[in-house]
Amino acid sequence: MTSATGTDDPPEGAGARGVPPVIEAMISRIANSNCRLKNQQIGEPDLTTDEKHVFVKGVFTNNPAAFLSRFWKALLPEDMQNFVDSVADYELQFYRCQVASLHQPARERSSRNLVRNRRYNAIKGLTAEGYFSDDSMMQRNPLMYQQMVGQYLTEEERNEQIKARQRELDGRISNVLMNCIDNEAMQRTKDYELDLEEGAMEEEEDDEEEEDEEKEEEEGDGDEEVDKNYKRSPSTLDQREKDMLKSEFLHVMHERFLSGSDVDFDYSTIDSNTDYDDLQTIGRDEEDKYFDEEEPFSFRQKLSASGITCTDDDDDDD
Repeated sequence: MTSATGTDDPPEGAGARGVPPVIEAMISRIANSNCRLKNQQIGEPDLTTDEKHVFVKGVFTNNPAAFLSRFWKALLPEDMQNFVDSVADYELQFYRCQVASLHQPARERSSRNLVRNRRYNAIKGLTAEGYFSDDSMMQRNPLMYQQMVGQYLTEEERNEQIKARQRELDGRISNVLMNCIDNEAMQRTKDYELDLEEGAMEEEEDDEEEEDEEKEEEEGDGDEEVDKNYKRSPSTLDQREKDMLKSEFLHVMHERFLSGSDVDFDYSTIDSNTDYDDLQTIGRDEEDKYFDEEEPFSFRQKLSASGITCTDDDDDDD
């Protein structure tokens, strides 16, 4: 109905009868949200809080199906129980799925982001504690360290690395003993990873032996030049290239930590610890979650796509 002022009046009977508290809470939440309740003319004053509440309550009271169609994006999964006795089963089921799909991914995404942000914020403290030192990362992933950093160290750099470890362990016999054990475990890990890598390479070479032989005949001495360029000695790398490789190795180790791939690390000390929360980031994630909504696919469009034609005239609920 349109009043003399040209505005949309609340549906007749709005607020004429009371509703259960759970429904009243749903109506109040929608009335106080950022949902666009109705079309307003330019210059027309915004609805007051009471007017919004009366309007939303009127829509629900007079036409629950229209209420569901109009405000479903602002509903919670538990709100769907309020429409069981007033909306057709097939329509209720459609919007139940829509509401569930809207909220469930957002919750999962929010949870993943929260955990990743906490781990990211913990990296600074772990770095200070030495978790991302060259020695620690080398022990956790010796093969990758050797491939990206270790093989390019000069003899002087290797000796300095050994001396640094010795200084760290100096005066602590128990730690020296543990260091020997760690070295043996690290070597076993490195040998195991290397065996896996070589085994995979040998299997691939066996499968493609004939093709490789043909390529060798065609390319001749070209392969020797490729091998020479690939296996570069420390003297052929300048400091900038070494720093780039070391930085890339650190980046890979950070990503492994963030993804939960450090199997010996107790992630529960971080993932469930609110001390690692960044309130500014959480606020931004909440805003992204609110606005990260796809354009709704109306119930009538859904039926039309399925070949079902609607003939009733209940669309106009204003």
